[in-house]
Amino acid sequence: VFIARPGSTDEDDGWLVTFVHDGSNDSTEFVVIDARDFERGYVAQVKLPARVPFGFHGNWAPDRN
Repeated sequence: VFIARPGSTDEDDGWLVTFVHDGSNDSTEFVVIDARDFERGYVAQVKLPARVPFGFHGNWAPDRN
């Protein structure tokens, strides 16, 4: 899922968020990647306490308050 950086007008200025499954130990991580700098690696990485099932997906809607 792409999350645009607030206030930016460039279409690639933001982050990609996704789940990464490790089949060797049946675990899942939630990761954040800078959309402009894939080579940097993960901006953030959260090891989840349980595996997220295949086919799980989502979307992003910014808070407009």
